[in-house]
This record gives sequence, C-alpha cells and structure tokens, in this order.
Amino acid sequence: MVEQYSQVLDELEHARLVCPNVDPPDLPRVIVVGDQSSGKTSVLEAVARARIFPRGGGQMMTRSPVKVTIADGPRHIASFPDQPDKYYRLDDEEHLKQLRSQIEHRMARACHGGLTISSEVVPINVEGPGLRRMVLVDLPGLICTETAGIRPGTAAEILNLAREQMDFPNAIILCVQDGSVDAERSQVTNYVREADPTGERTLLVLTKVDKAVADPVRLKQILDGKLFPLRALGYFAVVTGNENKDASIAEIRKSENQFFQQSPLLKSGILQPDQLGTNNLCDAVSKLFWRIVKNSLSGELQKLKEQLFILESEWKAQYRHRRELDRDQTFGRVKEQLFDRMVLMKNLDPGQFENDLKAKLWETIESHFLHEVYLAAEDSAKSKEEFKAISDLRLRKFSNQELPNQSLEAVRALLIARFAELVLPELSNEANAEHTTLYQKISNDVQREFDGYFKSNKTARASELRVIQQSTIENRFINSKIEWQSAADRLKRTLHNDVEKRWAHVWDAAGPVWYQQYWNWTARTKDQHKWDRIKRVLQILPMDTQSKLTKDQLAKARFDIQKFFSIEATEADIDDVWRDLYPTRWIAALEKNAAHCRGSFQKYKDGKVSCESSRLQCEDVMLWWRMDRALEMSAANLRQFMLTEGVDTLANELQNSLDNLSENDIVELIKGRQVELAEELKYIRKIHGLLHELNRMLNQVYGQ
Repeated sequence: MVEQYSQVLDELEHARLVCPNVDPPDLPRVIVVGDQSSGKTSVLEAVARARIFPRGGGQMMTRSPVKVTIADGPRHIASFPDQPDKYYRLDDEEHLKQLRSQIEHRMARACHGGLTISSEVVPINVEGPGLRRMVLVDLPGLICTETAGIRPGTAAEILNLAREQMDFPNAIILCVQDGSVDAERSQVTNYVREADPTGERTLLVLTKVDKAVADPVRLKQILDGKLFPLRALGYFAVVTGNENKDASIAEIRKSENQFFQQSPLLKSGILQPDQLGTNNLCDAVSKLFWRIVKNSLSGELQKLKEQLFILESEWKAQYRHRRELDRDQTFGRVKEQLFDRMVLMKNLDPGQFENDLKAKLWETIESHFLHEVYLAAEDSAKSKEEFKAISDLRLRKFSNQELPNQSLEAVRALLIARFAELVLPELSNEANAEHTTLYQKISNDVQREFDGYFKSNKTARASELRVIQQSTIENRFINSKIEWQSAADRLKRTLHNDVEKRWAHVWDAAGPVWYQQYWNWTARTKDQHKWDRIKRVLQILPMDTQSKLTKDQLAKARFDIQKFFSIEATEADIDDVWRDLYPTRWIAALEKNAAHCRGSFQKYKDGKVSCESSRLQCEDVMLWWRMDRALEMSAANLRQFMLTEGVDTLANELQNSLDNLSENDIVELIKGRQVELAEELKYIRKIHGLLHELNRMLNQVYGQ
C-alpha cells in the first residue's frame, strides 16, 4: 500500500514538471526539518533501522530532498525506483557503503551547474521486518552562515525549499531539535510555527537527550510544549547515537532503550514513557500519517473528478475530431512519420536528381564563370587565338581551385533541400505548425552532423572531382548539334539576364520615366535628371565605341549636353554614366553574336566561321559547351555518390537526432495547447486511478 502511495507522489512530482497548469492534489508526506547537525538524518535512519545516508562530520551532506518510502517486508533491503531490480542489503556493511555512495552521487548530480543544494527529489525505497509504513522527505538542514565552498544565497535557498515543503496543507512536519543546544539558538521552530500555527500536523522530536538530562526542568518544559514557540500534536525524546560513531542502528537502539530504562527522570515521573524512544516516535508518525491520508483522500478524489470533467469538456470543445495523443505518443507519431518520409529520399529519381544537380551547379558557378572567365577573356582578347589562350588559363585556374569546392557545396545544399522538402512536413499545415520548434531542431541537428560528415570527406572528394572536371574541360571534340545549340542558348540566356540586370541599374540611376512620375506622383531628383540627360547623349555614340572614352569624345559629349539640355557636366560625370552604359551595349552585342553562332555548328566544325560574322569565330560557344560538359560529368559522378552514401548518412543522422532527444528536450520542443491538454488528461486519469485503488485498500484495512 505504501509503495502505491509513494508511486502517486512520484507521479505528482512529474506532473508538476510537465503539466504546470494542473492543480495537483495535496497528499500527505512526512517532512523532516531541522537545523544542520540537529540529528534529523539520524532520526530518519533510526526509523528506517539502517545507516543509509552519507555522513560528513558536521558538513552539509543532505544537498537535495531525499524521499524515503518505508514499508514492512521480509528482507531488510533498499532500492531506487529507477533501478527496481537492484537491491542493497541493509544488514551488509559493503552494501551500505555502496548505497551511501549512490545517494551521494545522485544528490551531486541533482546539484548541477555549481549549485550547493537542489530541489530535485532523490527517491529511495526501504523495507524490512516490523518497519512502520510511511513516506518521509529528508530536507537539507537550515544554516545561519555560508562558509567557504558554499554558494552565496544557499541559506535562503534551503529555507525556501523547507517552507515550500512545509506549506503543503497535508504535510506532516517532523521538527527535529537538538536537545544539547539552547532553545534560543534554534531557527527551525520559528519557521515551523509559521507553517503550522495550530500545530495540527506537527511533531517535535528532541534528539541527543542523553546530553540534555543535566537540566531536567528544561527537558520537561520541552516535552510539555512550554519552551519552544510552537504547538505540536506530540513531543518525543530520542537517542540516535552513542560514543561510537560507527555503531550500528541495532547498537544505538539498544543504547537508547538502556538509557531510558535506567533514567531517574523516567522513574521520577518527569518523563512520560509514551514520549520516549524511536519506537514510540515511529508509531505516532505512522498513525498520524495514515490518518491524514485516509481523511484527505475522498476530498482529493473529488477535486480530481472536477478537474477531469473540465479538461474533458475543453477537449470536446476544441479537439473533438482529433485523437488524444500525449507528448510521448505525439513524439512517437512524429518519429514514424519522419522515418516513413525518409523512404522518399531513398527512392529519389536518379535522372531527375542529376538534372536538378546540374541546374544547381550552373546556378552556383554561373556568375563567376560569366564575369571572371568568359567576359574577362572576351574583353582582353583581340583574336580567337588570344581568347582561347586567356580563357583556357582562367578556366584551368577556376577548375583547379574553386570549381570542385563549389560543386560539392552545390550538391550538399541540394540534398539538404530535398531532405527538408520530402522528409520534414509542410509547417503551414495546422497539424504540423505546433511542432515547428521540434522540426527545426531536427533539421538543424541533421544538417550540422551531415555538414561535419561532408567536411571530413571534402578534400578527398574534391580531388577526385577535380580530375574529372579538368579532363572534361580539356576535351574540345563536339559532335552533337543539339549540344552546340544548347550551349549557345545557355550563353545567350545568361547574357540576356545580365543585360537586364544592368539596364535595371541604369534605369534606377536615371530615375522614374514620365508615366511612372505621373502614376506614382513622384519626380526625379536633380542628380537623376542630370544622369538621364548624360545617358541620352551617350546612347547615340557608335556601337564600336570603346570602354574608355577619348578626350575628343568627352569634349563632344559635354558640348552636346550643354547645347541640348543646358546642363554643365564634368568629364567625371560622363565617365560615371558611360561606365554603367557601356556594358549594356557590349553584352547585348555578345548576346546577338551567340544567337548567330547557334546556327553555325557545321561552319564551326569546318572552320568556316568568318571574323566578320563572329569576332571570336564562335569560340565562346565552345567555351560554354566545355563548361556545360564538365558540370554534366560532375553531376553524374556526384549523383551516384549522394543517392547512396549521402542519403544513408542523412537517414542515420535523423535516427541519431531523434534518439538523442531527452525527456526534457521533448517537453521543451513539443508544445501547444492540444498536447498539453492531452498530458493533463493522462496524468489526472492516472493519479485518479492510483488514488482510487489506494482508497479502496485503505477502506479494507481501516474500515469505512
């Protein structure tokens, strides 16, 4: 029965973490409080009849609450709820050392981040013959001074923790007071009085009575409730130690019995027999504990029913047509969906992926290839031979350094994009929108790990790719008219797009034209007006005008601008406009030449393209065809690699990302009212079921 009750308390602690909106029932538990070194841990060990706690010779050893569930059983053993199959025999000193070490380790683990104490509860189960059934929570002892090694603010944290536990309406406060210390030095009694001013749920335990007998009047005042400023249901005196610090609990209990039996204070009637000894204390605590449990259960069950009705009504109103999935079920469903969708990645169409990859490769390198290889060579070359030499030199440099790395980056980006598109669901969908944070974390984790894998293999892969690209670029043998036309079309399309971008810049610099001014109710600035007038004059220059205007051309332009528009323009003003205007004329001419070369495949093969029809005799189309072939071969090579090893790596990283999510991560990532409501319903039903069964068992044992 007590084990089930302890399970309910564990569920309540968990519910407070995952369901902050739920009002959990206030169930009784025995809170053991006292000043540091008052002997409260020794009292708890006397109740459990085993020295289970770490000892520190006056140092702070209880660093987090320890919930001890005590039950009657045939063997004297202890265990942790998360390791129910591992038992520690409490009559074996070696097992006791292991148990104390494990408790100390768990308390230290709870105090992460440099904390001295923690509010995280360390649960432990103890059973043995003749033990009274109850649940006790041992708290860190109250301190006045924060000595070296104790984090500043620890004293206040301990006090707040004690107050939080004592303020539970049904908590039984076991107030432990050191009998060898003056009452005026006690801190704990004042705080207990604040938490329970009527004393209806407080028991005072006076320890080290063997050292307090020198003042029998004071001792009697304490046990009569007349000395300390608090009220209590009972006052008890115990002896939980002797001169031998390594004495067993059996030896201590024997010493306690002998002390009280031989005490003249008992014989003289100053001390009452029912107030003395650990046995009387255990009986009183156990009876009070189960009486409060039984009296409070019916009310707490009714509160849970009311909460359950409210939550179920909310679900019917908001989510009537949806399955009631709690956070774990939702996470499981998300995992299955992701793994199912990962199958789509493994079944990508190879041909389509290769085409997409080639397009991605062109998208990645097009700007650099256009400006740093093609246009740079075209601008510098005065003949076909010079163009071939310069373009080959620049292309060789590009393929040796940047092209392999940019190709690998393009395929990495494409595979990640396909993963996001096919595996991660559409977040605009209402059902998926609540899990945006989860999907984003998974995406980031997978991408980070995939990038790491990709980076570790990048050097070797780039070297292999460089060989393929350079050998392909060296090949000038073209035997397909379709490939020639495709290369010419790409050249023409790229030049056309570049010209449009440059003209857009020109029009921005010239400002809005007349109808735009009328429609948008705007006007050109003075600089835009001047820029536009200079442009009008320069536009009529012959098409063979060079990129750098001569002195005569500048002088005539200044004269025409003054003559036609009455604007004074400097040579610098004219150079600035021409610097933007010239490329539009030059690249437009190249576009026209590409269109002409498109139909000149056979002439090029026969060497009959004239300089008059094409200055470079269509060698620019050959350059673009070579680049296109290099990217085509790169796409074929990378496609084979990425659709096998790359996709498998993504699948493994997805599995690892999901498996590595802790319970706290899942709580943080899966949010939204729907899942929170499902969690609340699950825990309320579970706690209600456990309490209902416990109530039935109590009625069988104690009657209605």
